Amino acid sequence: MAHAEAVARLFNDHGVAAASIDGSMDAANRRQLLADLAIGRIKVLTSCSLIGEGV
Repeated sequence: MAHAEAVARLFNDHGVAAASIDGSMDAANRRQLLADLAIGRIKVLTSCSLIGEGV
């Protein structure tokens, strides 16, 4: 989780809108991040294994 957050921070530091998503977030927050990705508000969404396991 910390690595995914660090990677998202690096993208943001270089001008690429990014966020990190993880299983400890509530479902509404995860849905919002996925919606932001879908509409292009963020360009990169990092995670550990959440997306591979299911959102």
